[in-house]
Amino acid sequence: MKTLAIIVTLFTSLLLSTGKVEAKNTSNKTTASAVREQVVKKIGMPELSREKIEPASVSVTFTINENNLIIVKEVSGANSFLNEFVGNKLHHSKIATTPESAGQEFEIEFSFGK
Repeated sequence: MKTLAIIVTLFTSLLLSTGKVEAKNTSNKTTASAVREQVVKKIGMPELSREKIEPASVSVTFTINENNLIIVKEVSGANSFLNEFVGNKLHHSKIATTPESAGQEFEIEFSFGK
């Protein structure tokens, strides 16, 4: 039960700590918000304590193609495990978006365990 409480707390922390989200080259902030919400759900929360991972931030840059698939362009952060975790969770995953989001570039920064 204690583990479940910790996981719920960490997941809530992740949802609240996706600090920077921006849709590059667009003024449609509604699209950016919708994309952010779906991406956060797809990422979930890794078990940091099980993997013995220190709190860290990861920044991911991606586009969405015409088939609504996320194409990861870059993942950067100090922790290679979290970088791989984020990249693997997102790359070629499908999300529901508007036609205007196809081809747009997005950048989201995640803070894990901070």
